[in-house]
Amino acid sequence: MKRIGGLIVFCFYFGTFFSQLTENFSDGDFNNNPKWTGDTLEFIVNSDFKLQLNAPSITDTSYLSVETGTLNFNDSNNIIILDGQAKTYRGLIGDDTYFVSQLLPKNGKVSITDTEGLNIIQIPSNTYVDESLFAKNAVRLTLEYGREITINGADKFTYNMGGNVTNGTAGIDLTYSDFATSFGISDVLNSSDAQTGVISDMYII
Repeated sequence: MKRIGGLIVFCFYFGTFFSQLTENFSDGDFNNNPKWTGDTLEFIVNSDFKLQLNAPSITDTSYLSVETGTLNFNDSNNIIILDGQAKTYRGLIGDDTYFVSQLLPKNGKVSITDTEGLNIIQIPSNTYVDESLFAKNAVRLTLEYGREITINGADKFTYNMGGNVTNGTAGIDLTYSDFATSFGISDVLNSSDAQTGVISDMYII
């Protein structure tokens, strides 16, 4: 069996360091505070309060992961891939690109907050949008299998449709008003109430 001491998990997004989480397992339980997921049946916390692999002695891969509450990014121009490792993604003064796609886990709910810099919401081709809800300064997109993204301060973002920062595809940039129009919402910046997108069940192309 292989022993692993106090575990430190680093979160990386497209090669940029953003945050770290330290866990020493002193409570003897990795199922609570925080809750780790993955191959939980293949790990134990031993009598020395160390995480220990408890799997058969074969060549294989076992993993644990943990979800954090908020990821606060640095002042650089970050590429932020939403993959469900946090509930809230918060940018700072850099010009950030948020990659919104099916990489989110099914039924995952996340939010984006970024009030500084020139920031982009990028939705790559073949992303299925089930439904949308627009207000004058916020939008909620629901992708396939209940993946839900809420964008706060939505009127301050540029929306890149069909682009993919991971492979260099350029896509088309839209203002918030134009983005709302593509879902059948007109004059969103002067709306007084939230409006459900008229156009739904669509693929970004």
